[in-house]
Amino acid sequence: MVSEIVKIKSFDGYTIKGNLTLPDGSNEVSKLVIYLDGACPKTYHINYFPEYYANNGIAFFSFNKRGVYEDENPSAIKEIKIDEYKTYLPSNCVEDIFYMIKTLKTNKRLSNCIVLLNGWSEGTVIAPLFVLKYPNMVNALLLCGYSNINMKDLQKWQCSKMKGGNEMLEKCFSAIERKDNEWLMKNMGIPYEWLLAHYNLTSNNEILPKLDLPIHILNGMADGFCDINGVYEIKNKFNKLGKTNLTTYVFENHGHGLDINWKIFDNNEFTIGIKKLFDIVKNIK
Repeated sequence: MVSEIVKIKSFDGYTIKGNLTLPDGSNEVSKLVIYLDGACPKTYHINYFPEYYANNGIAFFSFNKRGVYEDENPSAIKEIKIDEYKTYLPSNCVEDIFYMIKTLKTNKRLSNCIVLLNGWSEGTVIAPLFVLKYPNMVNALLLCGYSNINMKDLQKWQCSKMKGGNEMLEKCFSAIERKDNEWLMKNMGIPYEWLLAHYNLTSNNEILPKLDLPIHILNGMADGFCDINGVYEIKNKFNKLGKTNLTTYVFENHGHGLDINWKIFDNNEFTIGIKKLFDIVKNIK
């Protein structure tokens, strides 16, 4: 396995910092997975995935959210620059992915590879938006912890499941109205600019049927962050439309991260959900 830090200049001059993992050797790599993480500040660090993919001949790229800077230990956040973090918006994320693909494909080992977007949580919203705008740059979507509804509706659903959730939601809406990023960052890890941008997006329920590439949705039935019913609803919609490019997988006892009790290992092996994700990636041609 070979890892390197890659810096990519995006459309607005912002420099995206990410980690590219390649299989050992110098041969061309046929497949690249770009990982789109969920909301809130995140670094490029992710366990297990890069090594697993590299050992199976697949490249993997993950990256810091805008305005997020990793510590010496890349799993820890050293600093969040709020003026930069406020530009972490769906429309900018779409353009950032464009420049990621364009730049990564200048690597001679990746020049002819196919590209798979693995979106998780918020990433399941961003990945379809990208394909909607740039339909010929990606070969398949892998959407885990899938959200079928608009972010505002998702927040309402999440808060309805929490003790004191409705009170928290009202505080959130109030903070947005007064543009109080100090409160929002402290309590939610996201600024009002991000929330308003997501509130104005069309839901995946409307966007996914417009896409024709292979789409794989993997979700746990115990997902507490995204409503599992959204998986059934979008599958039914595709069936009614006669579209066959969506495959869904639902896993008992699995949570938002395809985990069981917050762990992606079960009896010293990856959970069934994580293994299925890896198998799908390996089998995509």
